[in-house]
Amino acid sequence: MKSRSVWGAILVGGFLWGPVRALDMTPEFIPLRGEPGRRIKAAVTLVNDSAETVNVRLSLQVAPVEGEKPWVTVSPQKFRLRPGKKRVARLKVKVPLGSGEREAQVWARVRGPLSTSEIRVIRKVHLVIEGTERYALSIESLRTVGHADRVSVTAGFLNEGNVTLRPALGADLGLVGGGRVTAYQEGNAVAVAPGNFGSGQVDVLLSQKGWDGTGTVTAYYRDSTGIIHQVEKMVGD
Repeated sequence: MKSRSVWGAILVGGFLWGPVRALDMTPEFIPLRGEPGRRIKAAVTLVNDSAETVNVRLSLQVAPVEGEKPWVTVSPQKFRLRPGKKRVARLKVKVPLGSGEREAQVWARVRGPLSTSEIRVIRKVHLVIEGTERYALSIESLRTVGHADRVSVTAGFLNEGNVTLRPALGADLGLVGGGRVTAYQEGNAVAVAPGNFGSGQVDVLLSQKGWDGTGTVTAYYRDSTGIIHQVEKMVGD
């Protein structure tokens, strides 16, 4: 069984054994943007990686929003796929008249190796409603841990806007006797959904002077146009 996504392929209802019907779906992630009321089309490609013909069932799992009708459909919903063959399925989107963002999942299912099991491949659809985005982030908490050669800074964020953010952390710390040291978060930033909390960490390497206990911590995030915004908080506030 082959899967190229963090959502993966899931065997439900039984253990994995014997010949397996394998299915793959691309792309791994489906980002969409559009103004309210606009119609958008997208596509996913299903590939049968096994040596057997499979019956594929497609469906959508859509996060409901009160007062809104489903904004995305998929077709066809059922088809047969021979070994080594591909099939394209179409997504049709009508951008809601609301604001912010919407999420859905495309589920592809085939029968598993047991009569009571099935294999699922899941891909995420993320829609941003253009012109309605509101970007707002606050640093709710700071924690510092001193080590012999560095200070570990952890910040807790709250996304106060209506679109998902990926804030990265920077810290600028004062040194005993004068001078400053600065460091920025390494690795991938964690996605923080609207109204949710997240965290980031950065390790600031010290000189022989040591840390004087002061400093500024900054969270950076990018909007849909590529502009970088920042929010600051003083250590000890």
